Amino acid sequence: MADVSDNSYSKDLDDLEDFIKRVVLHESVKNELMSIISDARVRQTVPIRGIHQKIMAYRKKYGSYIPFTEAEKKMIEKLLCVWS
Repeated sequence: MADVSDNSYSKDLDDLEDFIKRVVLHESVKNELMSIISDARVRQTVPIRGIHQKIMAYRKKYGSYIPFTEAEKKMIEKLLCVWS
């Protein structure tokens, strides 16, 4: 598990928030994901698997296939490796 003593989870959650704001267009889904992130800040963790699954289900349900940037792809890969 990642070392949370350096608050690395906070930057990771900030990055996820920015990502969600860009790729999730429906406010109800965006609010649900932001609520998960808010709870994660209290727990000092990054629930990337659950968030990733919800984003992929959202993309499939709404046909919202906004391409991820290379930086976003690397961020997701890193978070899956560190926080899974």
